[in-house]
Amino acid sequence: MRTEYKTLLIFYVASVFAVSCGVKDGPYLPKRILSKPAKNFQVSVRSEGVLLRWKAPLENTDGTPLLNLGGFRIFRAETAFEKICLSCPRDFSQIFDYHYMGTKNKIPEGARFFYLDTALEFKNLYTYKLQTYDENGDAGLSTGSVDVYWDEPPLKPDKVLAQKSGRLTTVSWDAPLTNEDGTPAEKIYGYNLYRSEKTGEDSLFPLNNEVLKETAVEDIPPEDEKVYYYSVRAVRKVKDTLVESASSREVAVSYMDTSPPGIPTGLAAIPVENGVLLKWIPKAEKDFSGFNIYRKTAKEKNFVKINTSLVKAASWVDVDVNVKHRYVYAVTSVDSSAAANESDFSEPVKVYYIFK
Repeated sequence: MRTEYKTLLIFYVASVFAVSCGVKDGPYLPKRILSKPAKNFQVSVRSEGVLLRWKAPLENTDGTPLLNLGGFRIFRAETAFEKICLSCPRDFSQIFDYHYMGTKNKIPEGARFFYLDTALEFKNLYTYKLQTYDENGDAGLSTGSVDVYWDEPPLKPDKVLAQKSGRLTTVSWDAPLTNEDGTPAEKIYGYNLYRSEKTGEDSLFPLNNEVLKETAVEDIPPEDEKVYYYSVRAVRKVKDTLVESASSREVAVSYMDTSPPGIPTGLAAIPVENGVLLKWIPKAEKDFSGFNIYRKTAKEKNFVKINTSLVKAASWVDVDVNVKHRYVYAVTSVDSSAAANESDFSEPVKVYYIFK
């Protein structure tokens, strides 16, 4: 009887303890909160190397804002072409630790990242993936892996020309005949056209959505009052990878307005009580911005601009004059272009200032 009583008592205590602790299905481990993987992970292959680009994630796996991003670990696996086994597991190793330098305790919204891998050997399959980690170094989630077949790039296109007609620019070039190592180029897969607004600035994204098959293409830039710089890269297809050549020479096309406006006519100078009143007939032009007033004395050789800001009306009073002095005036028109093109001087007019 005493043994049965002890057994019942132990069962009762264990049952009460389980109910008081809210345990229904036994103990469990809490779910870990991890940073989500990098977004928009993309890889492009150029003569310079393999360019990785991506954006920072904004959330953790539980949907909370990502406020403690520490950085990204870049992993790469490599296999010689003759040993490729696509169904076999990849042997990844870390090649770079990309520390996040953004503001702490803030979502890394809009942050973009780039890495160029140049430690490569031809005729290798390279596979890349990224892994986020937090400020403590704890690993987050990884991106999917991307395969790159790396081999000799073609030579860059030669004799690049750009011709502008109205708003249309036609860019043309010659196809390369060899690869960079001098071996005959296989049939070139196509070309990518790049456009930049700064000289020497290598664009990351081509203008064309699909690889160009011809050696000439037409483009209409989005804005006037700018100079655009075009370059071309030849593309070779190595298995499933598009390998770009180095960039061709850059060609500039100006969409700046360099035409001066019309010259004002009919300039007259009239002495009035508070100075010399100037009147003229403006040219009616859409991009008109204002006028400049120039003056010299009878003894001076060169005109000097005397207005501090553009004159909008077709008349102006020069109050900085002296009685019994002779002056010569001229007026110019200025347009509203970025270059602020200015016309030639109007027909000059002389005046002897004396007012009674």
